[in-house]
Formats: sequence, structure tokens, C-alpha cells
Amino acid sequence: MLQSQTAGRWTLLVSALALLLPGVFEGQTVRGTVTERSSGAPGIGAITVLERMAADSVLERIAVLADPNGAFVVRATRAGSYRLAVRRIGAVPFQSEPFVLSMGEVRTLDVQLEPVSPTGLPVTVLSAVGIRRATSCRANDKNGARIATLWNDARTALEATEISKRDRLVQRRVVRFVREVDVPSLDVRTETLTAFDALDVGGQPHFRSLPGDSLSMVGYWRVKDATWTEFYGLDANALLSEAFVRDHCFSLVEGSDNRLGSVGLVFEPIASRTRQLSPPEVEGTIWLDSKTSALRLVEFDWTKLDADRKLFGGEVQFARAATGPWFVNSWRLRMPQEVLFVGNRGTTRHRGIVEEGGVILEDEADSNRVPVTLHGAVRDVNQRGLAGVVVRVLGTNLSTITERDGRYTLLKVPPGLHFIVASNDSVDAIGARIGQQQVLLDEGSRRNVSFLAPRPIEIIRKHCGERTDVRNRGFLRLTLLDSATTRPIVGARLWLAAKEGTPVFATRLETDASGAVVFCEVPAGQPLVVTSQTRTGRALLEVTVGRGTIMGRVIRASS
Repeated sequence: MLQSQTAGRWTLLVSALALLLPGVFEGQTVRGTVTERSSGAPGIGAITVLERMAADSVLERIAVLADPNGAFVVRATRAGSYRLAVRRIGAVPFQSEPFVLSMGEVRTLDVQLEPVSPTGLPVTVLSAVGIRRATSCRANDKNGARIATLWNDARTALEATEISKRDRLVQRRVVRFVREVDVPSLDVRTETLTAFDALDVGGQPHFRSLPGDSLSMVGYWRVKDATWTEFYGLDANALLSEAFVRDHCFSLVEGSDNRLGSVGLVFEPIASRTRQLSPPEVEGTIWLDSKTSALRLVEFDWTKLDADRKLFGGEVQFARAATGPWFVNSWRLRMPQEVLFVGNRGTTRHRGIVEEGGVILEDEADSNRVPVTLHGAVRDVNQRGLAGVVVRVLGTNLSTITERDGRYTLLKVPPGLHFIVASNDSVDAIGARIGQQQVLLDEGSRRNVSFLAPRPIEIIRKHCGERTDVRNRGFLRLTLLDSATTRPIVGARLWLAAKEGTPVFATRLETDASGAVVFCEVPAGQPLVVTSQTRTGRALLEVTVGRGTIMGRVIRASS
């Protein structure tokens, strides 16, 4: 069976000493405001980097993001020679002249950024401010300047993502998932979900990969032993590494169809990385908004894989908060899986997909996201379709009813984490649901969610315990509702007794908070009478329960 394992660590852009002893470094500080020269608008989320210099070498880089007002404060670790660099998507990178920062000095440097021309930033300008350039895949590529500009914008968003994560600037709920997906239907066979929130510091909820140098050395997938393989993705840290830029060349592609309005930086391994003995590589596309150059998506697949590469690969989606910080909005790796089935006809092999990933849960539904189509079937224990079952999405007004064959389709479901419930009146009456599933719905997907009705014994044991005796016994669940308001009547005493002329039997229970009681192990096939308050009270119901079955009834009475 092929599995995946993502590992590695994030490279911080501030020294460990500065994190451990922040109070020591309050003396020498550079502060200021970033604005756009043409409009005067604040440079929200601009990356401001204070670089400690020795001659022409950078000894240390301390990076922060400008706040919603464009203001920034960077604290230096010691006195010395420094320069300030500022980058923002869609703007010409700024770099100050070197200056000396004395012990305890607070220096103010306001920065005005120039917009990038529509034709792209000259490569010489990028080089002058120390931006890593992306190598074109063709020596005579006329798009070199635009490739360099787009790569600079992509790197700006990636580095902002790293800073935002380091400083915990974006704290939202995260759900990680592991799925087994069938081929070729792409139906989800199994799904395991794990949720995290801002309090889960050590739960590793975010996407991580190996450092870029390690990926360059060992490859983006490797066989660990005869039974499983490790696959690695591309996180922001890996994309920012010198190794990634060194190992790949770049070209441009204009988006079409579902990528309309985007421009892509296509990356592929350089020739020396495609040889037979070289490590497995990745190739893919970094997608940016055509007008704003905002980073949207990185998608990739693995080379040297003996499988249909259209089915496998990974993607990482990025988003920007209104206050400036960037974050990974969702990510997934789709890896090949081969499962062995052992049955009466021998052993068979089934090819499938293992999908591992995560998604940020929005507090409110985003109407701009592509909705999901739910479909499936509701069947009984004998695989017969159940008609008239209500399938609904909890927390919404979305519901539908199964057809005669038990199938249903539910349209326009918002993407995200949901509980899908299947129920009908007869099963509700015995205190159960036909089914309930928690599912993570991907934007624009078509998801199969089917249900198998529980066996009566499962419901009986839920109410009456695992050691319940079902031999010649029946089970009865009663719900008492106020006839005027239909609200449950709580704490009412209900008697269940044998009808006159039958073997003696009597028991009493009080209704719970839902107005219900469950009588366990009552005589099967025997006429019974339900009365209120006392055995001789007013008769509410006459029933006969079958052996090994559970019956549900709703009684409407005056409270």
C-alpha cells in the first residue's frame, strides 16, 4: 500500500535569539510607514526587511509585515550597519542606502513604492535590489522581464505567508483530512477528519514539507521499503529556497477555462534533473492574478511515476486577509495507492488514490465559492433502496427526499465542513437516524454520500446496552408531546403493563428532556397498554411488540 508522509520544518526569518529574548532588543529600532507614491494609500502587508550588513554581505535578515495603516516596526539585534528593503506585490522593490544604527537609536524611514509597469519590471532593477531571478526555460525567451517580475510577486506572497505563520497573524480553524478515493469514479471510500483551532499550538495543523535542500537531494518522492512510498509537496518554504530556483526553469502561460484571468509561471526541472539516475522531481504552475499579480494557486505533479499523472499530484491555494497577512487557504496531495483484496475468488489488486490535505474553515459562507453537488443512495441492511428518506445538511435549509430506488441529489451545497443527515419519521420515532456523516466538501466537487440504515439490534443495544436479551423480547420507545404546542412533556410518568387476561407484566419510567422513554425487554407478542401516572390511569396507547424488534410511537396528550 502506498502512503504519504509530509515532514520538515519552517525556516524562520528572524533569529532564535530575538524570539527568546525580545526585551533585550528594544533599544535600536527602525520604524516608518509604507505608502503608494501615486495614490498615497497605505502599503498594507508590505514585507519590510532589515538587513545587517558587513561589506556587501548580508549577515542577518529580520522581516515583518506592515499593518493595515502601512506602519512597520523592526527591532535590530545589535548596533551596526544596516539597510532596509521593502517589497509588495505590484510595486517596484525598494532598497535603502546602507546606514549605521547606533546602540539605542530609533530611526524613522518612510517608504513610497512605485507601481510596476504593465510590461513588467526590467531584470536589472530586480537584480539591483537582490531579488532571486527565475531562469527562463528557453535562452531566447522574450518574456524574461515579465517572468522575473511575476516570480518576484510570487516570492513576496510566499515570504509574507511564512511571516504570517511565524507571527500567528492569521488564526482560523483548520481541518486536515486523509481520504481513500476510488478509481475511476473518484468517489470517496473512507475519510478521516481532524480539526484544529487557534489553541492547537502543537497539533501541526498546517501544511509542511521537507526543506528545499533536502528535496533537491532525496527527491520529491522515494520508496521507503517494499510496501510504502513517501511523497512530498511544495510549501512556501520549499518554493522560496535557492535549491528550488536552481533546479527548475520557468516559462509563461496565459490562463484559460477555469484559470481565465490568471497568468501562470510554469516550472519544470532543468535538463540535468531529468536524467535516469537523478532524484524524482516536480513540475507544475504557479498561478497569479493577471491584473494584480496576487498569488492564487500552486499546482504540481511528480515525475518518474509509473502511474497516470493526470490523477496524481498536489495543489496549494493561497489567500490574503483584509488586514494584509497571507495564508494557505487549502492544500492537498493525491498519491497512488494499490490495495490487495482477499476473497473467495483469490487475491485481487485495486488501484486507488490516497488524498491528504487540509482546508481553512471560513466563519461565514462565501457566496463567490463554487457550490457542491451531493448525491448518493439510502439503503436498508439488505441493500434495498429506501424511498421517502429526508437527506439534509445540518445548519442550513438544504434538504431533499430520496426517490423510489433510494437515490437522491442535492444541489448548491456550500463547500466546507458539514454534517449530512438521513432520517424519516419511523426511524426518528425509535430515537435514531438512518445515518449521519461528517464530510469535508471541496469547492466545485460532486460528492457521493450514501447511507446504510442500521439494523434493529444496533438501535436496541444503543438504548438498552450490549447485554440486552432479545430472545422473546421486544423494545418500545415512546415520545410524549403536548397536543397543543407539540413540545415534549418532560418528567411525565408512563406505565407499561400487560392487558387484562394476559401474563402479569408492569413497569414504569419517566420521560427525559426530549419527552421520551425506552422500555427494554418487554414481552414480545403480548398486548400491552400504556397509561399515564398510574397503572389504572388514563390509557394512552395499546401496542403489541414483535420479538427482537424495536417499535417507536409518538403520543400527543395534554400536559
